[in-house]
Amino acid sequence: MARYTQAPAQTPAQAAAANRTRGPNRPQDPATSEQRLIRTLASKARVDAVLEAHVIEVQARLNRLVAGWDGVEEPVAGKGSQTVAKLALISPRSAVPATTVVLKLWDSRGNLLWTNRMGFAALAVREGMGSKLRERPLSEVLRNRTGVSRWLAAVFSSLRSAPDAASF
Repeated sequence: MARYTQAPAQTPAQAAAANRTRGPNRPQDPATSEQRLIRTLASKARVDAVLEAHVIEVQARLNRLVAGWDGVEEPVAGKGSQTVAKLALISPRSAVPATTVVLKLWDSRGNLLWTNRMGFAALAVREGMGSKLRERPLSEVLRNRTGVSRWLAAVFSSLRSAPDAASF
């Protein structure tokens, strides 16, 4: 799985300052080049919109064997282990690797119509009653068609409920 890191967020003032200090030999604003790429893709593929997807690895907080991140909670152990974890007086807190998908829907002119960031899958699971977590590759998660379909339905339900969804 490819790993991506995200640039730190900038305030509008920081972004404006960066744009003012950019010299003539420096590349243009990344959003502008991204818009050009989207327009080129839409034109060559003869489509009305382009869906861009980024899969990134993040750390999910783990509380009582349930990983939580980017609006999603996923158990990393079976129901028996979860019950025992709930009964424990002190719950070990840690983190596990997980994936998040960032989707952007662009129109053919390169205008951003919709964006969504939602957790996809925990990349570590506990098998049996042991305390060790097993690394779970993304390909294993993708083979679960029911889970992927459920995730897609949740993501795109936010698109249907967008204020200007009638324009789609």
